[in-house]
Amino acid sequence: MQLEDDMALKPKTPENLPFLTLQEFHLSKTKAVEAVVTTLKQCGVERPKAGWDTLILNWKDGQGQTPVSFDKLVGEMRRIGGIKRLQRWLDKRDAVFGGTIGETATSNHKMKWKCASAGWTKEAQGPCRTSCVEQELMEDILDYRRLTCEYSDEYDFRLTCRFFRAYLSACVSLVDAFINRHALLAEHDGFMSPELDELKRTTNMDDRIRLWFAVCSDEDPAGFLASSEWCHFQEIRMRRNALLHATEPISVYAIKDLQVYLNKVRTGIGQMLLRLRTAHQKPALLFIERLRTAPLVDFHRIQFRGDGNHVVKRIQGK
Repeated sequence: MQLEDDMALKPKTPENLPFLTLQEFHLSKTKAVEAVVTTLKQCGVERPKAGWDTLILNWKDGQGQTPVSFDKLVGEMRRIGGIKRLQRWLDKRDAVFGGTIGETATSNHKMKWKCASAGWTKEAQGPCRTSCVEQELMEDILDYRRLTCEYSDEYDFRLTCRFFRAYLSACVSLVDAFINRHALLAEHDGFMSPELDELKRTTNMDDRIRLWFAVCSDEDPAGFLASSEWCHFQEIRMRRNALLHATEPISVYAIKDLQVYLNKVRTGIGQMLLRLRTAHQKPALLFIERLRTAPLVDFHRIQFRGDGNHVVKRIQGK
């Protein structure tokens, strides 16, 4: 095979070459080290006299206590964009997204499970499952991105496009879930205003963002609405709306364009939500950080040759 741009893709026999692939890591090693140190400091862990590299963390929580080296913490940060045990401990203390029961499930049909959050309640008969909606949607987004890439070696692209549609829908749903959590909590805490009443009624995303600022922040939303993060979210939302509402008689997907939309999750969802958290004077959360650092998607331009020695050029995601 003749390769360009130092790309080491090899033909998968008897499978095809993928047009889309995920890069391996959320973060470079340097950025991962910085992120681990920041997380450790937020958890009250002090720097060892010999340096962070010598740290053996003995973190005790509901999962028990297991010694973990600094290198392993850096490895987890690179792989998933966070340190689950530490960041979940921090997230549970959050005034907005903390305090909710995490993932539970039962196969027992005799059991009933009652959920409650900020005055909202719901009961389910087993077999059933419950989980935090923002966590579920974050995992949906990451899984649908991965599957969109994995199935890009099937050249009818049917499953690639199906997972891409699901990815777009989960992205917009997560932003709705983020806003809805604030409205629910504000009402439960006794906050009253015309803006909150309207926020609970309206479905227009532009209006919902302006109203969220009126309820949750003293900042002028003009800067946010002029940001690249908001622009990238709008691109995701408009593509999702066109597909969801079937505004065109034929669905058309350029696979190279999918790369662009899949990579906008970093700025258009993760970074955008972080800007809203900053406007609310709140820190980052695990579900936001994992999307903000989601592994980039690369596109592979393939020149097919009859002898099977295809020419492949990688166009790196950005």
